[in-house]
Amino acid sequence: MRLSYKQILTIVFVFIIFILFLGLVLINGVPVSANKLTVSIEPDKQQYSLGEEVNVSFYIANTLWFPVRYPAYTRVTISATVDGQRVKGGFDMYVTPVASTIFIPPNSRHYIWNSTFVPEQKGVLRIVIGVSGPEVNIVVAEEVNIT
Repeated sequence: MRLSYKQILTIVFVFIIFILFLGLVLINGVPVSANKLTVSIEPDKQQYSLGEEVNVSFYIANTLWFPVRYPAYTRVTISATVDGQRVKGGFDMYVTPVASTIFIPPNSRHYIWNSTFVPEQKGVLRIVIGVSGPEVNIVVAEEVNIT
């Protein structure tokens, strides 16, 4: 069975349209819901001495092989407790996003914030970050030891 010139042109045209569409999507990012991303809390180490500053960085990561756009967040809440007692250094902040979505390249991450806590008692320091907005509601916790 031999293809006609018209059929070959149609196949080539459809293929070109598909490649252009795929390129456009990969350049602009695929829209994803916030639950497809990973929020991470990264302390500079896992164990601290009493009175030592606990420095923590917060990120949203795209572990997918393609770029993504996720809904912008409008509020960031960061807090810490040791055995249920609040530790100084947290905050509750409203932010004005510059766009309705945030772009993250493949296998990379978007910086959210840094925070420093100074626990005044020994125990397990529980650090919690909440990232929320009209289409986003993520809460993540991490624990480190204070000795």
